[in-house]
Order: sequence, then structure tokens, then C-alpha cells
Amino acid sequence: MEFDTDSYEILIDNCCSHSLTNSKEDFIEPPVKAKVRVRGYNGHTNSTMVGTVKWRVKDDNGKIHSIILPNTYYSPSVETRLLSPQHWAQVRGRKRDTYCITYYDAIITRWNRDKYQITAPSDDRKHRNVGVMRSILGIKNYLTSCQDFEEINETLAFPATINMDKETEPAVVSDDEISIKDQVSDETNVQEQVIVNQGPPSSDQIEKQEGEGQMREEPKEAIFEDDPKVDEEEPVYADDKQEYMH
Repeated sequence: MEFDTDSYEILIDNCCSHSLTNSKEDFIEPPVKAKVRVRGYNGHTNSTMVGTVKWRVKDDNGKIHSIILPNTYYSPSVETRLLSPQHWAQVRGRKRDTYCITYYDAIITRWNRDKYQITAPSDDRKHRNVGVMRSILGIKNYLTSCQDFEEINETLAFPATINMDKETEPAVVSDDEISIKDQVSDETNVQEQVIVNQGPPSSDQIEKQEGEGQMREEPKEAIFEDDPKVDEEEPVYADDKQEYMH
């Protein structure tokens, strides 16, 4: 799965005498007006410009190449970008070093002594029946859109209500937990003092304590801080929106 907002189709057309584009962003420098009319099966167009374009594509091995095409025409009426293999071979100036092979299901373009090649599967949508390759992937348009949204819309961000950094910050103990710990500690100290001061009990005291133990209930167990039954303190929110975001 690839995340891509920038790539575009480039059609390989053997019958196209010059390469064409429908985007001014493809030009290395701003194009100039041209008097050439683009003729196609849908008629003619007089609104043209000319300049040098650069298309970045991947070959079959995943290596990125820049196709530099001087004298490429721009017309807003062109359906998509068109690469003329003859035009590309002519501007490279290496005679038959750049060529393409047409098969029933794809057009294979090769250059640099067959070192690189691009296989463009045939696309018969709308009866185009031409090879189609894509430019390299990118997310520049996505990042630009994000920047525009951040300038227009307010960013919703709220302070955290729970501190997750336990190594640097001391643990927060509530007042109720402190009072319970102090109470348990005081009771323990008192019992220890009583036992120390009284010394070993006599036989009469043992009988008396056993009788009293049968009459009164056993003391309840003290609730310590790490008791799982103790409910954690709920965080406090400034408003409903902050609670929802949390």
C-alpha cells in the first residue's frame, strides 16, 4: 500500500510527433507562447506554449530517472501528458540508443544501451490503447493541503491531565490516601507501644482477652494504597470539549 498524492500518468504514443503536457508545473522554466497548433482526432487547438519539461519516473528496477524534454508543448485542452519516443530519442542525440518496442499488452522503452527500461502496460480506456507509465510517488500536495488547513482552521490541542513520565516526576498522592496511611501508621505504633510496655501477658489476662474476643467482632482490614479495590482519582476537565478530546 502506497501513500501518494503527486504522481500522474504519462502516456507513450508512437504517433505523437512532439511530447505534450497539460500542466505548467512540469516546466523547468516558465514556457513561452507558441504559434504551433496542436492537432488531434478531436480537432485543433491554438492555445499553446513551449518550453523544457522534466518528468521523473522509475525504471523497472526501481531507479529514478529524469526525462528532460526541450521543445515540449503545453496546452490546457490536452487530456493528459504524452511522451513521444521519437521526440525523446531526438533530443537525447544518441541515434538509436533510445527506442521502444510495442507489444500487444505493453510498450517497453529502453535507453542507454539497453541498461534501463520502462514497461508501460497498455491502457484501452476510451480506446486510447497506448502505454501508460507513472511519475514517481510523492506527498507534496498532501503537505501543502495540511499547511493550508492549519492556517485556516484552529488547531484543537489541550493540556494532558495524566502525567505519564513516572521516572522524572514524583508520584501524586491524594489527601485521602495520605490520611489513610497516617491513620494505619498511628494505630500500628500504638499497638506496638502497648505490647512493649505491658510485657508478656499473665494467664488471667489471656483468659480475659479470649472472652472479650468472642464478644467483639474482628477489626476490619485497613485499605492500603496499592489495594486494587480503591478507585483511581478521576481527572478533572475544564469543559466538555476537553473531556471529549481526552
